[in-house]
Amino acid sequence: EQQEQQRQQSDPSYAERLGRIELTLRYSPARQSLVLACHRVQLLPQPAGPTVDANLCNPYVKFSIETAASSAYANQQSKKQSKRTGTARSTLTPVFDESFDFQVNEIELSYRYLRVRVLHRKPKSKSILPGPAARLSRGVLLGSARISLADFEHNSTAWYELG
Repeated sequence: EQQEQQRQQSDPSYAERLGRIELTLRYSPARQSLVLACHRVQLLPQPAGPTVDANLCNPYVKFSIETAASSAYANQQSKKQSKRTGTARSTLTPVFDESFDFQVNEIELSYRYLRVRVLHRKPKSKSILPGPAARLSRGVLLGSARISLADFEHNSTAWYELG
C-alpha cells in the first residue's frame, strides 16, 4: 500500500486530485433495491483550517439518491434517501466495508443518480450557532462524485474519482 501511495504521489496530476472511492453497485429487480457497498477511499486531501491537526482526518461518506434536474421527473416529489458510513479516525485512506440498501424501482434508475460526498468530521466543539445551523457546520467537504444510475452495470465494482 505504501508503494502504491508513493507511486501516486509522484504522478504530476496527483496534486489536482481530490481522492477516489471504491464502490460496488448492485441492482436487484426482484427486491427493487439498489445495494451499495462502500469499500475504501484513497488519496484524500488533508482538510485545511486553523483547528485541524496536520495528522488527523476523520472522514466519513454520505450517499443520497437524487433526481436529475434535466429529467422529466425533476419536479416530482419523491422521498430523498440518504445514508452515511461511520467515521474513520485519523486517516487519509479509510476502509469502510459497509453496505446500504436504497429502494428504487427499475424505471427510476434511468433518471436518478447517486450523490457521493466524502466529508471530514470536525472535532466536537462548542458551537455559537443554534439548532440546525450548528449541525450544518459539522462536516468539511473533502470531495464528491455524481454517478448516473442509468449507466451503471447492474453488478459492478469500480473506482470513482472525487471532484
